[in-house]
Amino acid sequence: MQLGLRLLLGLLGALPAALAGAAAAPGSPVPAQLGAPESAVAESAAEEGAAVWEDLLLPRGFFLDLASGRVADRPFGAEDLRYERGELIAGEGAVGVFPGSGERIARGELVHGSRWTAERELVLGFELGVRGWGFLRVLEVTPSFVRLERWAKAGGEPGVANWRAGRLPVSDPSGPGLALDALADASGGPWRVESRRLGGERRWQALGEWSGTDTFVDSTPGSDAIREYRLVPLRSEGLYGLRARGVAARETDGASPPLGREDRVNLLTSSVSAGRFDLTVLGISSGGVNIMPEPGVRVASLGSNELDGWTLPDDDATRYVTQQRYLGVGRDVGVILPEGVFAHLRAERGDESAVRLVVQLNLWGDRLFMPAHGSVDWTWSEADGVRFDAAKPPPDAVASEIAGRLLERETEFDSNAWTAVGLAEAGEPQYDAQPGPAGVVRYRCTWVTRAGEHGPSGAPFGVLVGDDGGPSSERLIDGLIASLGHQDYDERRRARAGLRALGERALPRVRAALSSPDAEVAAAARELFALFTAPADEAASSLGKGFEKLDPALEKGRDDASQPTVATSPELLASLADSRGLGPAPEGWLAARAGERAQALLDSLDRVSDETEAWRALLAEADPDPAVRLVASLYPELVRWPARAPVFRAGEDGGAGDLTAEALAGVDVAADPWTALARLQLVHELYLARPATADAQLANEHALLALQLLERYANGGELVFLDAALQMVADPRVRLRAARNLFELRAEERARTEGRTELVLETADGLLLRDVLESLGDAEDTRIDLILPEGDYSDGNSSPVRVYGNGLRVVGQGHVRLGFGLMILGAGDVTFENLEIDPDGAACLRLQDANATLIGCRLISAGQGVQVNAGLLELIDCEVVDDEARGGKGGNGLRLIGRSACHLLRTRVEAGGDALIGARLALVERSVLDGGPRNAVSAMVEGELFAVDSLIRGGGNALHTVGRGLLEGCVLLGDSAVAMQLGDQFYACPAHLLSVGPEGQQNDWRRLPSCPSGR
Repeated sequence: MQLGLRLLLGLLGALPAALAGAAAAPGSPVPAQLGAPESAVAESAAEEGAAVWEDLLLPRGFFLDLASGRVADRPFGAEDLRYERGELIAGEGAVGVFPGSGERIARGELVHGSRWTAERELVLGFELGVRGWGFLRVLEVTPSFVRLERWAKAGGEPGVANWRAGRLPVSDPSGPGLALDALADASGGPWRVESRRLGGERRWQALGEWSGTDTFVDSTPGSDAIREYRLVPLRSEGLYGLRARGVAARETDGASPPLGREDRVNLLTSSVSAGRFDLTVLGISSGGVNIMPEPGVRVASLGSNELDGWTLPDDDATRYVTQQRYLGVGRDVGVILPEGVFAHLRAERGDESAVRLVVQLNLWGDRLFMPAHGSVDWTWSEADGVRFDAAKPPPDAVASEIAGRLLERETEFDSNAWTAVGLAEAGEPQYDAQPGPAGVVRYRCTWVTRAGEHGPSGAPFGVLVGDDGGPSSERLIDGLIASLGHQDYDERRRARAGLRALGERALPRVRAALSSPDAEVAAAARELFALFTAPADEAASSLGKGFEKLDPALEKGRDDASQPTVATSPELLASLADSRGLGPAPEGWLAARAGERAQALLDSLDRVSDETEAWRALLAEADPDPAVRLVASLYPELVRWPARAPVFRAGEDGGAGDLTAEALAGVDVAADPWTALARLQLVHELYLARPATADAQLANEHALLALQLLERYANGGELVFLDAALQMVADPRVRLRAARNLFELRAEERARTEGRTELVLETADGLLLRDVLESLGDAEDTRIDLILPEGDYSDGNSSPVRVYGNGLRVVGQGHVRLGFGLMILGAGDVTFENLEIDPDGAACLRLQDANATLIGCRLISAGQGVQVNAGLLELIDCEVVDDEARGGKGGNGLRLIGRSACHLLRTRVEAGGDALIGARLALVERSVLDGGPRNAVSAMVEGELFAVDSLIRGGGNALHTVGRGLLEGCVLLGDSAVAMQLGDQFYACPAHLLSVGPEGQQNDWRRLPSCPSGR
């Protein structure tokens, strides 16, 4: 049962499964041989009496004949070795372990033993008497097999073998191909250089002879394979064991180009390839990439903590499988390539928010990978240049593999082209005596292994050449201020980066430069001043793409005083307003947060004057935040809002006859908002269709059918009839008007005061308020106005208060803070006014089968802001914000589940997670929705969004997975690299929609032929 080594190596990736049943029954008379010496050196050794040097694969449970080098599933005799459960176990013959890891192995100096733990670089010697002697070196260990290097010499005479565990460094030469770098010690040569394609060729091919004192170039290795090289000594006392592996045309940083759908990625070269490829891109978004491994490639998903010491998991068939994987940005996967080598992949976001793959390969088949190097502390002096302190030690798992730290300097500012400064041991400082001109110079560090392999480069970090904290720093600041107006664009950017790194120390000169007669200097100073004085969460976006890209490079870390200060961004606007002679700013227009300034602009649309117009022009020109600038730019169009669409009430016919009256007769916004909405849609369609006979006929048909469906729903309660009635009218203008009509009628209902009772709490007592609210559940129709005097209503209990009272109205006088959340259960309608709801670590408000209106309230949450399950929520003149002091990052602002609706009017929602998620119907008017790093509006596949005169912004998408709706007079900001996922019934005003980024992000929008509001 012979099986050649060529086939055995070709099936390397399938060994764990293929070898499970390979052993024959006990007692077989003849061993089943799996391999034999396969190299030219091995085949000629018996004839010439030369040493045999070969690679062998020993599967688990199999035996190696030390004399011949053959592998079988039965013992050969006393002089054999087998691999079992991570151990190498000797037969009865003389097998010993050579002491230490020296380079000179002498016959007769072996220490005998019988079993050893299989570890990479373990060396075993064997003594066969008159038949010869030799040694084995472990090259690779897996649960299924070990790969061994075997050196053997026939005969009984004494002898010495020179051997070195050498992994030669390989580099790209100036031309095509691969190069073996000159050896530090070439005394063991000369050698014959042999090569083969890993995983595809059995025999070694001779390339030529090499002394080792210069560079040996292989000019034709191809770019679709791993080339393996070894040096065969040309003299008897030569040096064995020197090997190299490399891939031609590989990207030095292991990063692929930006990926696109259906790209085929060659992981060996980190390129998109038309030849060999390992992965196919099935889909891509701003958040990650969906990949499908090719046959022979296996992928294992990794948790956030699975790269313990940067070692990938074992080769386990249950972990590494050929299935598609979604690889999110910042996440990792392990890969086994057909050649049997491991790869580590990470998805990262590059320029223009495009996703790329960063690939690390371990060409030697190990699971060990180098971590990325971090930045290091530095100091600059005129005498010594830049000194870099000793680096933080790498993880213990890789520390023994690391030879030192490679320091590189960027050749030109922000060019991402690097030149080596030098290599230093991990615990030693480094110097760059000639770093270049004063200003920001970027460096990066990389761990280098003993074999000359490089780990991933660390993030670039900035060094301020010329910054010694004394007189030199003063001269540096003056020079950078002057360079803000330099004719060369890169020099201007470099000057801005240097001033940003100086932070507070540069602020006085930057403030003085605001009034510079040089327009370029004044503009740059304005942007820098805005950055220095902006809140931390706005600093990253305030200076645009170039600065955002450089932010990580300027994190020096040695001196907090050198970082930008955090104050109030309106200081810049106030300074500019003074220089223009403007009066006091309108209320809120100089708020610290950009969202507050945008909301204040939207709130003032009905209060336009000459003074507000001057301030609006200032914000449109100079506000540090692009969202505020866009809102201020759209502002003149928004104030031209025509007369509001008519509000129809029961008892009116809207000028459209009996069908209108019949539809209005059943409108009850308090009892059943969804039925009321369906009826109002019919009324508005009938009203708008009056001028056209054909439209009027169609509207009549819609109305007749919808009214029949609503009657069926009223009689039987089947929601399918209500849903069908709600879908009868498709015109987005009609649906928008009906939604506004619904909430305006609800406002009229709330304004009615007859039959209500007023109850006043005399003191701010949290326990008393909890008891009163929970006791109101006994009344079917509360209709009570509960007045709360100013104060803090906390009772030491963070659990929410359960409120059941239908018609309850809770009103705060002055500043009223509730230290607990509210849970509204089964109430018909509840109203809260002028409250600050600030629970400790709990949701502010939860609705379950209930309706609630909040007016003038502020909701502060460390987690979920508001959750609605089968209810209706109105927020008017409200704020829903994260509590940053209590770690409120990541919670959604508003989360609506099931058949739920919301109305936001002059309301700001700023959350760490999505601002609005899951609503069946959402009407957003003159409001700000900011999803922070996430989407602003999402998970509304079956929902409908109407946004009018509003700002919608998210670090992901502004809108994501919204089924239908209409945008009018809105500013949208999101990830411009990915189109928004909008349904085919989502429409946009063709004129009054502003956004940052390419038009491609709006390709999914269906534009109306004209403005739906008649602007």
